[in-house]
Amino acid sequence: MAMTSIQVQPYRLAFVKPLLTAAGSFSHREGWIVRVRDADGRAGYGDCSPWPGFGSTLSRVRSHMAELTALESSELPEVRSAVACAMSDLAAQKAGLPLAQWLSPAARPAAATHALVNDAESAVAATRSGYVAIKVKVAAEPVAVDCRRVREIREAVGGEIRLRLDANGGWTVAAACDALAAMNDLDIDFVEQPVTGLDAMARVRATTRIRIAADEDITSIASLERAVTLQAADVVVLKPAFLGGVRATFDLADAVRRAGLAVVVTHALESAVGRAHAVHLACALADDPICGLGQPLSEDVANLSPVISGRIAHARGPGLGVVPGGVV
Repeated sequence: MAMTSIQVQPYRLAFVKPLLTAAGSFSHREGWIVRVRDADGRAGYGDCSPWPGFGSTLSRVRSHMAELTALESSELPEVRSAVACAMSDLAAQKAGLPLAQWLSPAARPAAATHALVNDAESAVAATRSGYVAIKVKVAAEPVAVDCRRVREIREAVGGEIRLRLDANGGWTVAAACDALAAMNDLDIDFVEQPVTGLDAMARVRATTRIRIAADEDITSIASLERAVTLQAADVVVLKPAFLGGVRATFDLADAVRRAGLAVVVTHALESAVGRAHAVHLACALADDPICGLGQPLSEDVANLSPVISGRIAHARGPGLGVVPGGVV
């Protein structure tokens, strides 16, 4: 399907609470809404949302956004992914199907999601609202502090809740091994990106029975094959915002499963447009994994369905089903 026009609109949206990660503390999310039109006048939407410290810089993406006619062939993966997502939105609209069903006829109306929490109080609140899995950012503080906080969370929520950790590659191999050994008795579901690099991740995985999840280090079939060869991961976390759009990410998810690894879909904490693509993708996956699809922002460009009892529904209309307006 050929596009007839393309437009971009920048956004800067506040997080509900400042997000503390190994890469720093963030109060806002910045990116661009990409809108493409086809010859029939339909509009498809994507979200270009680089993440500081991972992939392209904001300034580099900003310079590419000035060259609208070159976006589809941009060398930057975030730009290409946004355009590909918008084109998938158009294709699903033309087919008269929600994007999830365009990806898979067996798509479910809703997907399970974990909640991103920071302490025992927020973890208990999440489980009381129906979440059966929670995720905690670690590696921004010393290992001993993280271990104490995670232990307090586990004790507060009990043993039935899935507890996931995300270090964003912020630990050294030695620190990761120390942390996982100290938390070995806490029934951790998995630790996402404990270190940077598949070789380092393989060394960590060899020392623990806790599952290891790769995120930033798996961006293609080639990197997936290398992770399998190295036995570096048990789980692969996929973000359509960085992996060539929803269609390419759906195909990569199939390859991950065929390699014997588990799949988790998350968004990149971007606007409702990007998060809606992740929701549709999660709903299209065959095994209904618990993904990462919650609302991290206090303001947004559109409203998505709320999370109810730990599940979020995709929009029912054709395509993405989300039309961005002003900040809401």
